[in-house]
Amino acid sequence: MNSRKHIKLVVVTGAALLAGTAIALADITPNPVKFGGAGVKKVLVTNSGSREALYRVEVIPPSAPFKVPNARDCSHVQPGGRCILKVSYSPSGAAEDRATLRVAASGQPVQQAELIGHPGSGGGGGGGGGGNGPDCTLHVARHQKLVKKAHGKTVRTAYAVSLTSSEDGTVAAHAGGKTKAGKSISLKTASGPDTAGNGVVLKMKLPRSSESRIRSELAAGRSPKMSLSGQCIGQNGTTTETAVIHFSDGKRGKGFRLPLEADATTR
Repeated sequence: MNSRKHIKLVVVTGAALLAGTAIALADITPNPVKFGGAGVKKVLVTNSGSREALYRVEVIPPSAPFKVPNARDCSHVQPGGRCILKVSYSPSGAAEDRATLRVAASGQPVQQAELIGHPGSGGGGGGGGGGNGPDCTLHVARHQKLVKKAHGKTVRTAYAVSLTSSEDGTVAAHAGGKTKAGKSISLKTASGPDTAGNGVVLKMKLPRSSESRIRSELAAGRSPKMSLSGQCIGQNGTTTETAVIHFSDGKRGKGFRLPLEADATTR
């Protein structure tokens, strides 16, 4: 059994930690990115830092047979937000091609993923439910109470989803959206290793800033929602399944009353 784990490289100086400086880290999935022939693979970049990221995306060396034509799609990513890069590969004729995908925000640590390509007849598609990605099933529980009153206290519970992959590898879940005023709301990204055929439960915490914005939306009579993305990342590609999370409260109208509830439906 070939169990593979996604490893995020984070380097932060001690001075930045002591000062509490806001940072914009890039979590790149999958890593490494492997191609079994010419094609395009989707690479997910998540801002796991505490401030908006203005990412610069490049392939090193620039002459490598890997290209990222939509690099500008990651120009602005909010904390907890994500973007998808489309990495293309055209074999050079060598037995193996290698390069490095670098993602960096100004003044922040550079994050990178290894790009590995082998010429062959196997298509290089990836992500989005096709190509070489594993079979992936996203399970969402209905009517989860994220914030409620119990014994006179406010109790907060992480939103839980389950992902089942047909291959050993990594599973990850991301969720985000915007209020009517354009402010970001999100759940904290969660990921973990998986074993083929065994479901993995991922718990996604609701940050207090997003909770406050969701409460305000509900109090105004609006219906906030987030797009949920579940990914199964195997040796040769990534498959993505999606859902929509709708939020409601105990008042069901203008004003707000606990519990704060999340209800998801798959697409």
